[in-house]
Amino acid sequence: MKKRFLSIVIAATLLCACIPSGCGEAEVPQEQGTEQVYSQRMRLFLRLVDEIEPPITLALEADLDAAAIVYAALDEDEKGDTAVAQRKTALDGYRREFDTLKTQAEREEEEKAEKERVEAFLAATDLVPAADALTLSDRAAIDRAKELYAELSDLSKAEKRVSEAYAALVEADEHLTEMEQAAHKEAVRTAATSFIEGVESLGEITLDSGEAITELLHSYESFDEEIKAFAGVQEAKEKLDAANAAYRALVDAHDKEEFLDLVGEIKEPIGLESEGDILRAERAYERLSEEVRQDAEVAAAYEKLTDARARYREIFLQAENEKAQRFIEAAMQVPTDLENVGMSWFNVLRAASEAYAALAPETQARTDAEFTEAFNRWNNAQRAFDEKGYKQIPMENPILQTSGDRPSFIVLQYDERMFNALFGFYGVTDKAALAKQCVAWLDVYVDGAFAGKGELNLAGMGHIIYSSEVFSVLKALSAENPAIVSGADFSFAIHFSDREDRYIPSDMTNRLEIPKAQNYTW
Repeated sequence: MKKRFLSIVIAATLLCACIPSGCGEAEVPQEQGTEQVYSQRMRLFLRLVDEIEPPITLALEADLDAAAIVYAALDEDEKGDTAVAQRKTALDGYRREFDTLKTQAEREEEEKAEKERVEAFLAATDLVPAADALTLSDRAAIDRAKELYAELSDLSKAEKRVSEAYAALVEADEHLTEMEQAAHKEAVRTAATSFIEGVESLGEITLDSGEAITELLHSYESFDEEIKAFAGVQEAKEKLDAANAAYRALVDAHDKEEFLDLVGEIKEPIGLESEGDILRAERAYERLSEEVRQDAEVAAAYEKLTDARARYREIFLQAENEKAQRFIEAAMQVPTDLENVGMSWFNVLRAASEAYAALAPETQARTDAEFTEAFNRWNNAQRAFDEKGYKQIPMENPILQTSGDRPSFIVLQYDERMFNALFGFYGVTDKAALAKQCVAWLDVYVDGAFAGKGELNLAGMGHIIYSSEVFSVLKALSAENPAIVSGADFSFAIHFSDREDRYIPSDMTNRLEIPKAQNYTW
């Protein structure tokens, strides 16, 4: 194909060179002894044929094609010229020789390819075990050998070694098919039997039966028609449906009772503290089936619930309006001379921040003029405060807990939450560098009251704060506070402060608490 394409390109190029714009008819000097005038096309054809030198080989295909293409471009008068006709006769002879060679080459190539296909088939059959040694995993090898056999010619299939190999392959295929059918029947029997036994094992239906019933229902839905038709499966399915109906009835009765109880727990008068009770009852109602919701007792309880929600909403909105007013009042205390922002602004900013944080999201989204003015006043001041460097040390709380052993050590689960934030804030990558920037404190509480704080070894601080370090802080503080004595129960918190006082100390804004008290004796 590549040679053929090359021939066309060559011929087209030569023709274009001869006749760029009608010059194909341009005359050239007469050959000596003749009156014939030869066009450039004719002379090109004559030259291309004369340049083909016998013996003819397959390598001359492009030359033969190029000459044929140029000949096809001649008109009838040009083709009738004696010299052209003679060259055409020679070209036809060359083509017949070439076609004979090409046919022979193609036959030899096909014979070689067929031989390779035969060898590939025989090699594939060698990978198929004897019939008595087959396993279910041999299906792919058999199918591959069958595919290769189908590609062989009838002559190759008639060869003795091929026919013998194919006969063994057919025997293996038939035997494996029997094995597959037996395995399939066993799989059907196993799935059906397992389903039937599962239904029988349900026993008395209770509220704890739901998971087993659901799994059995899902199993049945995954069955094909053959498994569903297996003896006993449909009877088991009927029992399962009855069990599921009994279970759903128990669930409905339980959900109804739970909903009625939760509505009954909503105390009068309705107040802000009622939200949790109302929300739990609403969630219980969402779990009710449509049938249970139609129950008269449930409908009456739901009416009571919606009334409680409506009254709570009124109280909530009133409370939110009051909290919004407190925020507005706190925000209006924030100075507006932003160029003079300083550390002395912290308390008033914190008061406004706490008031804003206490608002519900829908209240924070208010857009009326009074609220917007207060928000902008506080927000602009807070931004100026932060931009000047008075920033809170950011810290996402890890989970803190004491070990429960004696003596106790403190475990910081997910401590990377805390340290990664500090690393990012200070632009350092290790705790030794971090210790030069800030201080880690262990706050000590006795009976819930703050009793003092001691510095922790931040450079060595990790997943565990060992009891020896806790003892060291307690012993040091016991010299100053008589409440800190051996054998007392202590609770702790951890906070950080900046060494250079460039930022708002985190103990004013963020503290990691360990609420459970632990006994320490030294």
